[in-house]
Amino acid sequence: MYDCMIVLRSTSAAQRAVRGLSENGIPAIPVRPPAALTGSPCAHGIKFDRRFLPTVQSLLSHWQLDPRGVYDSYKG
Repeated sequence: MYDCMIVLRSTSAAQRAVRGLSENGIPAIPVRPPAALTGSPCAHGIKFDRRFLPTVQSLLSHWQLDPRGVYDSYKG
């Protein structure tokens, strides 16, 4: 279940994150969150299972992909 979302800077960052997470056994999908949620009309992000959050944050840091925000139970 994809119950957690991390917003990233760009679509390429989101695609790199999804590919890297997949290579590490963590299923994730790219999403485009609504501007009302993020405050930016061009934000992109990834959705994944919340139980992987600490690992996802660690991997994103290692890949120098800085999250713009972390959201629970995002539906869309």
